[in-house]
Amino acid sequence: MMEKTTPRDGSQRNVAIDLLRGLVMVLMALDHVRDYYGDMRQSPQNMATTTPIFFATRWVTHFCAPVFVFLAGVSAAIYGSRRKKGELSRFLLSRGVWLILLEFTLIYFAWMLTFRYGWVFVQVIAAIGFGMVCLAGLIHLPRWAQLAIGLGILLGHNLVEGAQVTESGLVGAFAYGGPFTFANIGGVPRFIVIYALVPWAAVMLIGYCAGGIFAKPKQDQRRILLRLGCAATIGFLLLRWSDVYGDPISFASHLAGLEEAGASSFAMSVVAFLNTTKYPPSLLYLLMTLGPALIFLGLCTESPGRLGRACVNFGRVPLFYYVAHLFLIHLGSTAYYLVLHGEAISPMQGIFDTFMLQPPKPLPEWYGNGLEVVYVAWIATVLALYPLCAWYGRLKRRGRSRLWSYL
Repeated sequence: MMEKTTPRDGSQRNVAIDLLRGLVMVLMALDHVRDYYGDMRQSPQNMATTTPIFFATRWVTHFCAPVFVFLAGVSAAIYGSRRKKGELSRFLLSRGVWLILLEFTLIYFAWMLTFRYGWVFVQVIAAIGFGMVCLAGLIHLPRWAQLAIGLGILLGHNLVEGAQVTESGLVGAFAYGGPFTFANIGGVPRFIVIYALVPWAAVMLIGYCAGGIFAKPKQDQRRILLRLGCAATIGFLLLRWSDVYGDPISFASHLAGLEEAGASSFAMSVVAFLNTTKYPPSLLYLLMTLGPALIFLGLCTESPGRLGRACVNFGRVPLFYYVAHLFLIHLGSTAYYLVLHGEAISPMQGIFDTFMLQPPKPLPEWYGNGLEVVYVAWIATVLALYPLCAWYGRLKRRGRSRLWSYL
């Protein structure tokens, strides 16, 4: 059976949670390797140009952000189960602010390898930080109120579809993503909200509400998680097939696009069915990803095995893994282009220069690789990360300072 381990701080770790978190982190590396070693000018979700394998490479990574954010809420509930709410609230507030600061400094540099651009991107770590800041206050509400807020946002988020966000639309950017500037600060830096903060905070809040499931006996955990996971997955299938609600881009419009492009086939119809919206996360996108994730947690009752234990090691050091994998992928791709083409280009800087600078500075013609290079680079990256994360995990377990909780 999957046991619970007790680190020095007295909190309990659920191995199934660490396994799922580690698994989606491995998949996350695939997504980011595709960005840096592939061709960011090509979208795997463009129905006119994608292929089933190209789309599948992107689709499996859709599980990463929802699971990562949901489990952050679950972990907050488990962490707070032996602490007073005031202590938990202070921890969530301080850690949330810390994550937001990291996003705009170290993590930004890992993505770009420069600070010369006048843009700041609000991505998943900032969204998690914002969710923790919100959760620091919301944990004091009754459980029914927490559920009502979380479910109300996720179920009703797509009622306002196609919202137009202006460059100064702070509220709109928080709710639906997009750019905004601070009113009296000369226009620099400008912020682009990639991960719409409100719906992702709702995902974390629902995860916090679900945290109590893991305090129940194992059989009760299994039964509840399987029922919730099946309900969410079936809900996705029914809503997507009926095509009445849940995503700003309907299934029918995807099928029409295939017909227009002359690319209709059974495989591409499946692609159209699964092609839901992540930015901002639609209801269908979240049901499609969190449903199977809950089923996975419900089925994780046996020893994880050798490969599973490797994922558990990743899942226990998520922030270290996230920062380390970005630097490793970015520097590795830059070195790859230097060796093969004699130019140490940064793909992310190249994309930024191509599409956002005036006048644009196009990428070289030789830029980009096929999926075979992406998959080899992904495997190499994960293998290189394993000893680093294993070492850091041992260091963290030996640490006695409370500062380790922020790392």
